[in-house]
Amino acid sequence: LRVPTTAPQAIRDLTFVTGPDEVLTVRDARSGDVVAVYQPEEGGFVRGSQRGIGRDRKLRGIAAEEPYRLILWDDGRLTISDTKTGQRFPLDAFGPTNSAAFARLLEDRRNTR
Repeated sequence: LRVPTTAPQAIRDLTFVTGPDEVLTVRDARSGDVVAVYQPEEGGFVRGSQRGIGRDRKLRGIAAEEPYRLILWDDGRLTISDTKTGQRFPLDAFGPTNSAAFARLLEDRRNTR
């Protein structure tokens, strides 16, 4: 998979926390504001991606609450990276519908860093 090398257009650091009731809460890591809440039957791609990316953190002993960085690049690509491991995942590789699920988490953040 090709990783973008262009300049960021929008960046948002996010935390993903799944409660004991399986509700996934996404927060802006800087402000603490709730960005999205997914009930157990909602947010399939966001939930599945977060679980997959989080497996590496578990193996390394990194807290699940550490932020991820969501970046919209000026060429239109979208990536999410682990701020603790440096791994970057191209979300557009999973198709436009799945990528759009993450793009919504950037709303009101365009042209901010």
